[in-house]
Amino acid sequence: LYVYIYMNNIKKKLELTISIICNKKEESERFKNGQIQINKLIKESEKILKININWFFYIWKDEITEDIRKKYCKTDNSMRNHNRFMKTDPLYTGEISLVLNHVNCLKKIRELYTNHYHLILESDFILDENFLEKMNSLLNFIHNNNINFNIINIGQGLRPFHKPKLLGETLKIDDNFRIEKVKENSCSEAILWNIDSINRFLQYFDIEEDINGPWDVLLDELKNTFSKNFDIHMTFPSIVSQGSI
Repeated sequence: LYVYIYMNNIKKKLELTISIICNKKEESERFKNGQIQINKLIKESEKILKININWFFYIWKDEITEDIRKKYCKTDNSMRNHNRFMKTDPLYTGEISLVLNHVNCLKKIRELYTNHYHLILESDFILDENFLEKMNSLLNFIHNNNINFNIINIGQGLRPFHKPKLLGETLKIDDNFRIEKVKENSCSEAILWNIDSINRFLQYFDIEEDINGPWDVLLDELKNTFSKNFDIHMTFPSIVSQGSI
């Protein structure tokens, strides 16, 4: 009986898959910097989190042809709500390739993994010094309180220049860390998904196949183009920053 009680009170490590979108050839310096950060993270996380690492790349901006543009850029239903229109200011090839990289990364996750939590990082990510501590707190809070979320943006993005609009839903993790429901993203260098939200999004995109705005804007507008219940959350403070800003 003693052994049974002891074993059932051992805290099980949560599992996180981190997928990094990076063209190792074209972004060699970012890849090297990313490797240094990830290797350090893996070493430090051994007793805290089970972390899977997946370096992912699908298509580079120079590979975006007019046929690809015609196939995927069907409408501007998302970007028009941000005062940008496909006819007068069409998506750059880099914006199209970024969406395709994210979407196909999500498809690869759906194919390979069954664990619940998935963080997608873009190639210029910089993990904050307290990233592991905060990520562990975030995942345990979500898990222990059975928090149902779609995406949680943990990246700084353009927050210093454009203050996110809060929608009055606060989840306090501790005195210095919280989750807020927000109106829209601030870039997309670090977004936490769960396997259910990945499946929901891909069910939508597999049918529509419409790149109707830059990736962060496309995600912003899913509540209008897909489901009013596809909410966006952010952590405050952020725990990842973007090296190219």
